[in-house]
Amino acid sequence: MQASPQIIEMTRNVKIAFDLNTKPGDSVLIITDSVADPNVWMAIATAGRLHGCEVTVAMMADPRESHRVAPPKIIIEAMKIADLTISATSKEFHTGGYFRHSTDHNHKFLIMEEVTTEILLGPSVKADYYLMNEVGPLLKEIMDGGGNWHITSETGTDFKCEAVPKTGRWAAGKCDRSNNAWGAALADFPGGEFGADPVRGSGNGIIVWDTSVHYPRGLLREPISLTIQNGKVQKIEGGTEAQQLIDFMRKKDGLKIISLANPFD
Repeated sequence: MQASPQIIEMTRNVKIAFDLNTKPGDSVLIITDSVADPNVWMAIATAGRLHGCEVTVAMMADPRESHRVAPPKIIIEAMKIADLTISATSKEFHTGGYFRHSTDHNHKFLIMEEVTTEILLGPSVKADYYLMNEVGPLLKEIMDGGGNWHITSETGTDFKCEAVPKTGRWAAGKCDRSNNAWGAALADFPGGEFGADPVRGSGNGIIVWDTSVHYPRGLLREPISLTIQNGKVQKIEGGTEAQQLIDFMRKKDGLKIISLANPFD
């Protein structure tokens, strides 16, 4: 079967992830599910095979019901032996700490959760990842210094907090133990990020999400604004997607929210 032009372009764009993290002969485990975009895992698998890797795709017929839910035991066991695990699932699970089934066994874990065809055809996969991985350690060094931070944006973010020293981290497609304080060979793709842990209770101000959040999926049509006092969210404001986020949090996390414009109970 001949690949479509779309799959060919996506495969070309994903190639950099294998250049950064694998060598020919490495075993690669791609985790996906029946809700995730099939074009994504096909493009990843094709890129891995063209790189000379031994690629296995693990399909969860029953997707996890929400974020942070562990994958099935059979997948966890496979994560322990694969040189590189790529999570291309419809919901994220790495924040539950499950990436450590790979990294604690001296293997690599690449986060591609919630990635879509649109993303793998967009500008983020065509960024200069080699340059980002040169700049990353310099940013981590700055963040490791801790101190007081004031973050602003044109969309309305105006947030202050104190950063914990020696918690700086960066990630730009390359799974490397030196890029975080956890000692884990962990990264995400596509994307480039850096940050540090805030001192608990030190955050105050407004944070505006204007691109995406974990729920609802996809690009936001309207920004979502969070009002934070002493490290706790007091108010969530926005349009329909802000309400969807509140409903999701209420259902999954048991949070009691009075309304968009009022604080949590």
